[in-house]
Amino acid sequence: MELRPAVRAPRVEEHVLGLDVAVGHAVAVGVDQRARELRDDEPRLRGLEALLPLQVAEELAAPGALRDDVERAGRAPGAEQRQHVRVAPEELEREARTELVARATERSWDQRPMLFPVAPFSAYRARITLHLDGGQVGYRAPRSHDLVPVDVCRIARPEIQDAHRKLVDFIARHGHEGLSDVELRSDGARVIYAFVSDGSVPRALREALGELGDVALDGRTHTGDPTLTLDVLGLSLRASPRAFYQVHLEANLALVGLVVAAVQEARPQRIVDLYAGIGNLTLPLARDGGAPVVAVEREGQATEDLRHNAEQAGLTDQVSVVTRPVERWDPSREP
Repeated sequence: MELRPAVRAPRVEEHVLGLDVAVGHAVAVGVDQRARELRDDEPRLRGLEALLPLQVAEELAAPGALRDDVERAGRAPGAEQRQHVRVAPEELEREARTELVARATERSWDQRPMLFPVAPFSAYRARITLHLDGGQVGYRAPRSHDLVPVDVCRIARPEIQDAHRKLVDFIARHGHEGLSDVELRSDGARVIYAFVSDGSVPRALREALGELGDVALDGRTHTGDPTLTLDVLGLSLRASPRAFYQVHLEANLALVGLVVAAVQEARPQRIVDLYAGIGNLTLPLARDGGAPVVAVEREGQATEDLRHNAEQAGLTDQVSVVTRPVERWDPSREP
């Protein structure tokens, strides 16, 4: 099978960016403490709190634009001088967001990126991985094995935050002997605990894990039902404890919708979904893309979920699953 792209494949960051960029809200990318305070005090602020290069801010400033707290902080020789700017006009806001995206992605843009604000703007993560060390729960410090204890992750969804607090209490009472990490996973309704062991877990602790509810241990069901069901454009997708899915559930819906629309416009004869996972793009494309889909994903829980999800959706005739690493897949050998 020869692959000929029928349309320029849009880069993901051109459509949906996990950068906490929000219309009418502060931007949580590169903001200083002052911007965070303003965001907390005025959650519906019409405008944009951002740190922009002084030159860019001056170029973008327009009559009537609101500017306050102009700060020209001391800087080391050669460092970029920055100005704290509050902007109100819609056009200025778009330009500011474009500049922030360019900096966050460390690339320049020939054309303005397409930004789609998707709520929620904060407390959005549907998956977080926490480390267990010394009777504490938290994250590793950057480039270090040192654990930073965290009682709650503020960018996680509310149900994840509740599960996080429950976990901290559980570890305080029972310890975590033999357990090294845990991923808290939500489908927007249920939260499951996916633990990873690094040794023998005592029987008493294994039995106590049932207090948490739906628990997986090393990818296998331990108590309850540690699989999730994700709703993607009307399709129910099973996600097993080790299967990947997007951390921002609502942004994922926007992304899938944009991809399906682009493929429909291209009218391809065949669609290839690389790193297909549980079928997040494969199945909406198989249903609405107007062509059969070749889904390439390495063997594992994700491909098991993909086959299950295709069968449940009645799309097995439209989907061909190739179970091997993408890097080792040769499309010329496909019929």
